[in-house]
Amino acid sequence: MEVKVTLTKAEAKAATTKAVIINERRRAYGSVGKNNQDKATYKKSNIIGYLGEAAVAKALGIQVEGPTPYDKSKADLSEDIQVRTTPYEGGHLLLSKDDHSAHRFILVTGGGVDFTLRGWFYGYEGQVEHYWKDLANNGRPAYFIPQCDLRPMEGFLIAPPTAATQRQAHQP
Repeated sequence: MEVKVTLTKAEAKAATTKAVIINERRRAYGSVGKNNQDKATYKKSNIIGYLGEAAVAKALGIQVEGPTPYDKSKADLSEDIQVRTTPYEGGHLLLSKDDHSAHRFILVTGGGVDFTLRGWFYGYEGQVEHYWKDLANNGRPAYFIPQCDLRPMEGFLIAPPTAATQRQAHQP
């Protein structure tokens, strides 16, 4: 089950402001984005990412923090929730080999103020060989998980699952 979210103008503005501030902090640390993106593309991808995070936070009732020091090792939301956003309605959830395997990754599509939470996967579920591809033929392979393989958002828990709930989730 998908979850549709419309951000208010204030929510969208807060997410965009956060993205711009963090974008400047990342650039100050020398981060130039994937494949040495130009400044405008890098900024745009950060903005859509933070808008997606705002949509997930709104859907799950999570309080969003303001700009914090950049720390790639921490989850985007809560203790283990990572958000991946794409403007493409049919987009895939993309994972890298460096992504935290125990974190939960939510795929969000959309833009502007209208977003759809398409589903989610544990990192380890997506970091398997049959998802490893270079779909864009740009020399940057990643794990591409199609939307049809994702777990539905229905029943997604905000708190990190315990070992018992993870076992239950894997039972047929």
